[in-house]
Amino acid sequence: MPCFENKDFILETPKEPKINLLILHGICEYSERYKELIEKFKQQDIQVAAIDHPGHGKSLNSSQNFQEDFYKVSQTLTIDEIIDYQISFLNFLYDQKYFSKDLPLLLFGQSMGGLIATKLSLKIQTKLPQLKGVILLSPAFKPIATKNSGFINLLRFKVEQVFLNKCWSCCTGNSPIFKNTILKNILKINPAVDSARAEAAISDLAEVNKAFASDPFIGRKISLQFLHSILKNMVSVIDAKEKFKLPYFLSWGDKDKIVAGQGSKEFVEKNLDETQRCFVKEYKDFFPHELHNSSRKEEVISDMLKWIKALEASDSQ
Repeated sequence: MPCFENKDFILETPKEPKINLLILHGICEYSERYKELIEKFKQQDIQVAAIDHPGHGKSLNSSQNFQEDFYKVSQTLTIDEIIDYQISFLNFLYDQKYFSKDLPLLLFGQSMGGLIATKLSLKIQTKLPQLKGVILLSPAFKPIATKNSGFINLLRFKVEQVFLNKCWSCCTGNSPIFKNTILKNILKINPAVDSARAEAAISDLAEVNKAFASDPFIGRKISLQFLHSILKNMVSVIDAKEKFKLPYFLSWGDKDKIVAGQGSKEFVEKNLDETQRCFVKEYKDFFPHELHNSSRKEEVISDMLKWIKALEASDSQ
């Protein structure tokens, strides 16, 4: 089990906490970007904890060569490793009495964090009865290539989308020839994948995108093997034989340019019934990937808090 005593993590505790919440951030970013949202939760008597995923943000303790160190970690990093790390952190929070076992627990996940929250909850829900639900914003359930203006970028987008579709097909058990020849050899090379081109699709607020683009602790490249690990876990969620039984809050923009909204639609179609106490909202003609950092953030946050209050009230009955 990793030692968290000397690691940087966020723990914001109101005077009288009523709910525990663990934030799981997205790919290439880090927990401190959620400070504003964390304060909103704290004002509603929700205790919030968060720690950067392995290789992300302050987990590296890197000051001079962050981009190099980030990419190096991504060459061997997997989603399963992140999930186990976050479970260990959750156990640490309970062992050290930071989280009370008398309070309900919620998981919050943005983008890749939404994928991790979903997989993590499936892994611990029978062992941790305190887990009452998950909040998923623009979860990474299906991939999409980043599309930018210009002929070269358009050509690049089409090539990348074909490759992603082929990789997805391999992860679902199809395209065995491609999997055992081209993909197998490319994964051995493990080339870098440029993630910086998504900067303009983070928000519809210029100041958010500018801050994201200039942030020295945002990773700009990941390895293909890490991307492949993400794709395999996307498939395992979408193609899961069992239904996701926990209550969930799920919102996404239908024009998201970083993850495919179709993944959220397929998740809802498979995992929604009236007894689950779910909240689902698709923002029409809306592209920002970070809804909580968009022009509609007040609406998004208000919806989240209302859902949490309703979930809390129903559990107390």
